[in-house]
Amino acid sequence: MRLLLTLILSMFFISGSYATSTPSSAYTEPGIQKNIYPTPQLTDILKLKVRDIERITGKKLKLKEKIAFKFLQWKIKKGLRITREEPKKNKGKTALIFGIIGLAGLITPIPIVGGLMALVGIILALVLGYQAKKENPDDKNAKTAIVLGWIGIGLVVLAVAILIAVLSTWSWGWG
Repeated sequence: MRLLLTLILSMFFISGSYATSTPSSAYTEPGIQKNIYPTPQLTDILKLKVRDIERITGKKLKLKEKIAFKFLQWKIKKGLRITREEPKKNKGKTALIFGIIGLAGLITPIPIVGGLMALVGIILALVLGYQAKKENPDDKNAKTAIVLGWIGIGLVVLAVAILIAVLSTWSWGWG
């Protein structure tokens, strides 16, 4: 276990094996030297294999040390997954905006413009909402856009049914 800890600490602090020559930009003034050795990244540890560590240290690792090293790699991978960027929520937000536009189009006083705006908004809200939900199942904006889209479709179907009912009972005065 001490061997593994020593190896990891030496990789972070010594790391002399990474640089073969000193770049000219490492010196600011004659006699003053900056840190010329790059610090190894966590991804460098993830790329190592047990036999690489055995070759570096010149010693065969015990089973306990091998397990500890694999566990360390697993913890680093888990930590890197947590710190990566969150998925973009732009598609979910856009879908939500189109869902609101679609519902707003249903209550617009101008029926042709409002109906067209409602249909386009509702369809785009559903399409973008399902795409955003596929990319990120936890996106609340996408879920809300899908709900608004289906509410809009329900209201359009209800409005068309009422329109058909009114027109079918309407007396045209021809008879």
